[in-house]
Amino acid sequence: MGSRREFLATSAAALTAPWLATGLSAAPDLSFHLGCVTHQLFAEYDLDSIIKILEAAGYEGVELRTTEDEPGGKAVGPKGQKHGVEPSLSQAGRARVRKRFKASKLKLTGLGSVCEFQSADPAERRRQVEKCKAFIDLAHDVGAMGVKVRPFGWGTEPDHQVTVRHIGECLREVGEYGAPKNIQIWEEFHDEGQREDKQIMEIAGLKNVGLTWDSEGADMDEKGSVKPRFDMLRPWVRMVHIHDPAKRKYPYRELFSLLKASKFTGYTLYSGPATGDVLEFLKDYKAKWLELTA
Repeated sequence: MGSRREFLATSAAALTAPWLATGLSAAPDLSFHLGCVTHQLFAEYDLDSIIKILEAAGYEGVELRTTEDEPGGKAVGPKGQKHGVEPSLSQAGRARVRKRFKASKLKLTGLGSVCEFQSADPAERRRQVEKCKAFIDLAHDVGAMGVKVRPFGWGTEPDHQVTVRHIGECLREVGEYGAPKNIQIWEEFHDEGQREDKQIMEIAGLKNVGLTWDSEGADMDEKGSVKPRFDMLRPWVRMVHIHDPAKRKYPYRELFSLLKASKFTGYTLYSGPATGDVLEFLKDYKAKWLELTA
């Protein structure tokens, strides 16, 4: 008997139009944009190369994954992203990054930090909050829109409501720190629970604190639709991570329709590896993205 997640993925396939012809079509009239996360795709590329490739592929934004100080010293994905835009960057280095993006066609949408606030240990939560503040300072200095944080599982608290409160309170603190710097904070949720994410946002209670929708199987209901969960979390959705439907079945056409209907103005950011040449992969992915948004 298959798992619930397998069932949802199979159901989603019926709702997801196939990636249609890959010929580039005219850009649709959209309020949201296509970008990329560097996490897997550009881990070994310097900043200038990342910008040049994404410009050549016709992308509009980039989230620079940051990997300094992974929680517990555990490697969650590639360590030491070559772009080097980390809190340890000097003031001169920050000025260079800001100038480079200002001269480009690419928007630095955010810094993909690994800050997380689900620990039962108050000292660790305090450390994570202070680390997040360092990322907020970096985002301000380099001209990024915001900082992505995350929960990663539920930690060790037996009562999830305790963890929900901890995360919400930490988000409120870093949000208050980021607000006067015009920096947003986005919690990237996975499969911790959408109702809990709603509670977390309500506890944080700040306009500059929102969510990164990560396009996971847990977003879907028993019919394979993301609409019920999207409707619940829509007031806080600020960014969206998208993946390769050839490897992860998901109702992207439905999601994009919901984004359009809600007048979403953020970025849909490809998060994943490339198959073959990076530039050609990104061009092909954009063609498919345009088909799904038509």
